[in-house]
Amino acid sequence: MKQLIIGIDGGTKDILERMRMPFLHSLMAEYSGPELEIDLLSRGWAEQLTGKYADTNKGFYVFPKLNGTREFLFKYSLKDMLDHPDVSPIWDIPLSQGARVGIMNIPTTFPAPEVEGFFVSGAGGGLNKVEGVPPEMCSPANISTELEELKYVVDIRLGTAGIEDVEQVFDKLEDMAERRVNAYIAMCQKFQPDFGFLAFRHLSVIEYLGMSEIMAILGEDERPASAVWVKRLKPFFTHFDSLLKRLFEALAPERFLFTSDHGLGPTREYCNPNAFLQEKGYQPKKLKLKKSLHRTLHTRTPSFIRKIEWEQTKAFADCYSSCIYINDAKRFGGPVADADIDAVVEAVCRDFNNHPDVVNREVRAEPYRKDRKSCRYYDQLADIRLVHKPSLFIASTKGPFFSPNPNYELVPDMTKVAGGMHSGNKTAYPFFATDPETAKLIRENDPKDLTLVYKLTERIFAESK
Repeated sequence: MKQLIIGIDGGTKDILERMRMPFLHSLMAEYSGPELEIDLLSRGWAEQLTGKYADTNKGFYVFPKLNGTREFLFKYSLKDMLDHPDVSPIWDIPLSQGARVGIMNIPTTFPAPEVEGFFVSGAGGGLNKVEGVPPEMCSPANISTELEELKYVVDIRLGTAGIEDVEQVFDKLEDMAERRVNAYIAMCQKFQPDFGFLAFRHLSVIEYLGMSEIMAILGEDERPASAVWVKRLKPFFTHFDSLLKRLFEALAPERFLFTSDHGLGPTREYCNPNAFLQEKGYQPKKLKLKKSLHRTLHTRTPSFIRKIEWEQTKAFADCYSSCIYINDAKRFGGPVADADIDAVVEAVCRDFNNHPDVVNREVRAEPYRKDRKSCRYYDQLADIRLVHKPSLFIASTKGPFFSPNPNYELVPDMTKVAGGMHSGNKTAYPFFATDPETAKLIRENDPKDLTLVYKLTERIFAESK
């Protein structure tokens, strides 16, 4: 194999370096190159696969529907990714030179495109719970039967898996990763690809769930970790290391590259920008009578709640996004005219950055959209970006301006876990490492972000022309 890319969803250099992973560490020891940083607004996988940012490949984690309401979309597919004349996927680079590809489990690549070689789509981007291995996830479609015979498992996501025991989480994830490696090696032996890209998500499941436990085990927190996490965490990473060694021994890649879509860190605190916007009058609320009346013993008394006055709201934040949007007339049917957007942005940023609760925290608001008017997806862009320390999670749906994360505690069982992002969240520093020869292809003026994965693949295959 000429080039092998290993994608580690949520891969974080500091964590990987501190686990027992002798094979990976031996590869990392020979690498000399830049650390990357991303904005967390673009989907990291889409950035790698296209060499473009979300303003060109539409790979936003969340974006407005632009239907005159404040509705947002979370789904993203391969069709969305390629719906631009300037976007060509990374697998087209080797395919254009008559090479074969072997791609498996990269998120947001459904349905599988037709390729010379094989392609197995990953979940994510709206495709989350999958039964078996559907043919539309595979190219050629008939390998779905072979994958099922190999007991291939599509990514386990805690929000849809119904797992209630921590030991079971570790067991299932280790089994899933091992079956994936078995399947990938089998497909490579069958199709003999020149370019390979294999992604793993099982580490991020553990890190999202138990970053509080990981920090305790690594000595970053004073309290001790739960016994089950002490028992299982480091062997979990060592098991993954053994799978990486198997892959390299079986495939013998000439060039390799490790990458991730983002880093992962602890969520120690929540920030709700909507609470700030309400406090400062950008998002007024008004007492309104509930439709039903509260019944007491003998009388009915009116019951009131505070409702947001959207027709007077100038700015709002949406969930799962470190952004603030101006409630303008064109995009959201709000009261802010186009001519007034910049002034509102400036006022919101000033009030946010000068707020007494912000001054002593590593978070700031900065204009984002106004200088990107040439972008194809300009209207989908947020007006304001919130730049913050990794341990702060922007949660815009409820709660005060700042509050401690109640889930940042030991996780001896799963009874308190409502979803995947329990005590960990995305950070702006993805894992990146490659072999020394590939590192020499990195240029001084290259953007130090995930588009570098695409650029290096172009340069590797340009050498063989």
